[in-house]
This record gives sequence, structure tokens and C-alpha cells, in this order.
Amino acid sequence: MADIRRLKQTWDELGRKDPLWAVLSLPDKKGNKWRLDEFFETGRREIQDVLSYLRVRNLTPTGRRVLEFGCGVGRLSQALAEHFDEVHGVDLSDSMIAIARRHNRHGTRCLYHVNDRADLSLFLPMVRCRDGTGTTATRRWTWTILSRVNRTLFGRFEFQARGIIAPGFSGAPENG
Repeated sequence: MADIRRLKQTWDELGRKDPLWAVLSLPDKKGNKWRLDEFFETGRREIQDVLSYLRVRNLTPTGRRVLEFGCGVGRLSQALAEHFDEVHGVDLSDSMIAIARRHNRHGTRCLYHVNDRADLSLFLPMVRCRDGTGTTATRRWTWTILSRVNRTLFGRFEFQARGIIAPGFSGAPENG
């Protein structure tokens, strides 16, 4: 639990000081130099690239709902909401989630949640979908965010996600 508290404190601080750069740390953008439209456009391009990658390999997400772990300020979840009916972004940082909610262009189709627990119990009711279709998890971004910080914590989340995500889980694992 100390790991989570430390991570939460770090990301809350980053969310207050330079949130966009903390999410996408390009050297020339440090010091709050990201323009919002430019920042969110990088998310749209990345999601389009991932979906194209999956299509070329005949891998198609099977659900209409996406659960993105480590969503930060919503760069990818906003882009995902352009392709899926329902997107849930989760992060342990209150400050990051507050920013994500403020910049949400998709209303109730894209919801943000703070989860500062070392488990995914918050999502158990959510993934047992109303229509039985299940949820597609974005493992690629989980790995990107959590692997930088704490591989043990990522492994714990990934193991739990396998138990709550419906069959047909698809994602594009991070290379390297």
C-alpha cells in the first residue's frame, strides 16, 4: 500500500505542476508548453495507429466498452471514445482525473474514475455488463503507464484484470 500512496502523491504533484508533459514527456514541451489541441491530437493518432495495427492482423476488439488503466488526463481515452460506445479511464491521481473530466468531450460515454487501491474491485460491477458483451481492456496503455513506475503493481493489476475481463480480451502489448 505504501507503493500506491507514493505513486499517488507523485502523480498528483505532476498533475498540479505540468500534467500534459507528465503524460507525454517531450523535452520541448516541459514547463506547460503543450497546446491542448496538439496534445489530444497525439492521442487520436496513437489510437488510430493501434486500431490499424489490430485490423491488419485481423484482431478486432470484441466489446463496445473500453477500460483504460493509467489514463492520466485522458489523452487516449478521449480518442478511444471516438471508436467505442463507452470508455472508462482510471487513474490513481485525483489531479489528473480532475483534468480529464474537465476536458471530456464525450459526456457520459467517457467516464473517469480515481482508483487508489491495490486492486480492481471498483470495476467488478462495471465489467459485468448490462448487455453481457464484456469490456475490452487496453493492455498496451496499462503497460506503458505502470511499467515505468512499478512492475510489481502492474503485474497485480494485470492478473486481476484477466479475472474480470470477458473472454475475447484483445489489446496490443507494448513492444520492448
